[in-house]
Amino acid sequence: MARQLAALLVVALVLLSGCNLLGGSSTATPSTPGDATDAATTTGAPTPTPTPAETTTPTPTPTPTPAAGLKPLSSMSLPDGVTSKDVDAGELTSAFMERVSNITYRADVTVENSTGTIWEYHAENDSDASLVTLYGGTTVEIVRWVGPTEAGVYSPRKTAYVNGQTKLRRLAKMYSKLTSFDFSGHVLRVVWDPIGVRTTDEGERVVLNATGLAENVYVYTDGDVVGVSGTVDVTSEGRIVNGTIAYTVDYGNKTDTRTVTIETERASGDFVSKPGWVSDPPQVSAEVTESDKLLEMSLTDGPTIEAGTTLSVNETVFGYTLGTVTLDERLDPGETVYVYRTRENGTATFHASVGERPTLHGNATAFTEDLYLHGRQGDYVFQAGVTIE
Repeated sequence: MARQLAALLVVALVLLSGCNLLGGSSTATPSTPGDATDAATTTGAPTPTPTPAETTTPTPTPTPTPAAGLKPLSSMSLPDGVTSKDVDAGELTSAFMERVSNITYRADVTVENSTGTIWEYHAENDSDASLVTLYGGTTVEIVRWVGPTEAGVYSPRKTAYVNGQTKLRRLAKMYSKLTSFDFSGHVLRVVWDPIGVRTTDEGERVVLNATGLAENVYVYTDGDVVGVSGTVDVTSEGRIVNGTIAYTVDYGNKTDTRTVTIETERASGDFVSKPGWVSDPPQVSAEVTESDKLLEMSLTDGPTIEAGTTLSVNETVFGYTLGTVTLDERLDPGETVYVYRTRENGTATFHASVGERPTLHGNATAFTEDLYLHGRQGDYVFQAGVTIE
């Protein structure tokens, strides 16, 4: 159909110009072989000399004038997503996330309104560990620490210790990038204009100015966002050094300002320390033996795990539970609990032996996916993961 429409359009244009598709007049008499010479010697009306087309000199694009106190944009290498004319917020935030994934740094993100601080994130990331603290106002809501093999999560309701790969560790690892991820979301909601380069003791920063809200975006507030202002300073590598985005929010009977700020700074060395509270829950580790048929969880330190405690065996990626066991006696520091699975008539049953290595029978089945053991005792959670090769 598209080809037919295109052909019809060509035909229409040709007919409007007074010619048919074969060329010549529509009333011309068919020629004979001798007509070609006659036509060549026939004197006709003189062909008019074409008038030369008027030439114009293109107007050069003006160089943007930097804002007061700033240097021209041409004075530094601009980060991905930023040109002398505009900003691609998607490319800019991708460059920001990639940059902070490859450096050690500290970051703070704060959200405030006219009544004070709503919440605040503080993040520390070095080459081996990360620590992220979320404050609700001035109250600590949750803290997540991730080390090379261990991890911990603290909240007023529970304290968790993790050793090895578990779902909880993976989530804590994701939150280590929360400050940069969260502020990137705000950058994407705004239209930016590059206005100049700021020189600092740490180097040059391109300054971007907020000119309005991007299309088809949603800002998480109880009212309607009717305006936005703010600036961000960005290094040539894409790190947002500092920035402020202020939303004007209409609540119907009043307006208020919700302000989001970020600060990041480079850091060096392994400066993130293991918090003391990580050692409060039972400290456990796990391994798999007997051709992947036997899970061994050792209590290396911390409080005793009491008899009657339920342990669940969970798949690592999604965290779903394969089965559970209940300890029939307590597990003291230095002791090991052995967990295995048997299958009869298609039904799997999990077993536990505290302090005594069991003899496995022919109906014991091997584990074929990465696992972790999970337990809770009062306000303490403990998890130990194993990798199935």
